[in-house]
Amino acid sequence: MQEMSWWARLLLGLSIALAVAAVALFFRLRGQKEEPNDQEPAPAAPTKPATLQDDTRVAEANHQARLREASQSLQQCWFVVFDTPSAETNCRLAALLKERNALYDTELGVYYITSASARYQLTIAHSSSPGRLPPLHQDAATEVDGISVLIKFLNKRSVARHPDTFVDVVLAAQGIGGRILDGERRPLSVEAFRQRFAVMSAS
Repeated sequence: MQEMSWWARLLLGLSIALAVAAVALFFRLRGQKEEPNDQEPAPAAPTKPATLQDDTRVAEANHQARLREASQSLQQCWFVVFDTPSAETNCRLAALLKERNALYDTELGVYYITSASARYQLTIAHSSSPGRLPPLHQDAATEVDGISVLIKFLNKRSVARHPDTFVDVVLAAQGIGGRILDGERRPLSVEAFRQRFAVMSAS
């Protein structure tokens, strides 16, 4: 009888110990779930809002890219070489480009002029390699001794039928004080130049 009492006390003690352990484990797990996280999530980096200047820069870059893409085929190239390049020559050339709404390509260092009467474009570059012109519209100090006028087109017949923009630009540049050269850099008089394009437009 005493032996049974000892086993009973042992089982009772074990039961109480297990119950206490279970309760302690329960509260410990519950405390971990409710414990706030000390590490707050890092705030997201603020997104920089696009400015009007950014939009303008992107639009201009896209426009220049379209001009270059539309001007891949070269029809003809002529040159105007200035006899006495100077700061005045630069100013007059800059005025010529401004009057014709020329767009400066900062990447290539050339100007684009779009014909108002037909779908073709002119590229105005330096007459010497690598062909980069300084930004004349920004009062560039580098004196330009000549330009090349490249006819770029979307429709080949447009240049032949409406050469007025090209002819006007070449003659205006020649009027600054220069000589007209053909694609082989052979001198050509104003009369011969006019006649060549008169025949082209009549054909």
